[in-house]
Amino acid sequence: MRTLKIPDDVLCETLLDEYGTPEQVRRHCYAVAEKARCLAEGRAVNMELLLAAALLHDIARTKKDHASVGADFLKEHGFADVGDIIAVHHELPMQEEFRISEKSLLFLADKLVLEDRECTLEERFLNSMKKIRSPEGLRKLEKRFRQAGKILNLLERERGLQEV
Repeated sequence: MRTLKIPDDVLCETLLDEYGTPEQVRRHCYAVAEKARCLAEGRAVNMELLLAAALLHDIARTKKDHASVGADFLKEHGFADVGDIIAVHHELPMQEEFRISEKSLLFLADKLVLEDRECTLEERFLNSMKKIRSPEGLRKLEKRFRQAGKILNLLERERGLQEV
């Protein structure tokens, strides 16, 4: 089995410093990490990997194509597995919406946090709609909303089965 290289909290802070990630973006990342922790509790995922990805998911938020730019930055620093998760936190591959994984949990946690506070999917997407400037942008936003809803439903069904 391959050993994953995962930055700890201190190294995550160092990477955020090195990249120059603004404080308000960091507060969002901390809130997303906490939401991801709650969503992942008791599930068969690598919590350390998920939390590092959550802390770093918007490291390049001020850049165009921030998910891929941030992923590349982390891969250049030797954190390919974290980078792979961050690369898809904004545009989730379709196969990920049908499973509970670090990728799908980060995607959902990010959609359940508005700035630095928890919110509903509806609130987050209504807020995001204000920024949409094109029909293509609206289609992408609607796709993200549907995907997040599918993951949330999957978690709720799984939780319901565990309570029986």
